[in-house]
Amino acid sequence: LASFDINSDLCRLIDKVGCGVTCEANDADAFVNGVKELYKNRKAYAERGEMGRKYLTEELDRDKCVGIYVKTLEDIIKK
Repeated sequence: LASFDINSDLCRLIDKVGCGVTCEANDADAFVNGVKELYKNRKAYAERGEMGRKYLTEELDRDKCVGIYVKTLEDIIKK
């Protein structure tokens, strides 16, 4: 459950990946509803956790991240 600016990159990523529940920061009712949603549907909670792990292992592994940095540095050097 992420309680952040609903338009933040973090909330958009969580929604895109399907790895959690998001709610607007400082909205206590939305936060409580998110907790209730996760509590009532524990199977979905577990599935969201697996989606998060899948995203991390497929999209953010070390080799992929290092490759992004290397490419960015190479692009900067070429300019």
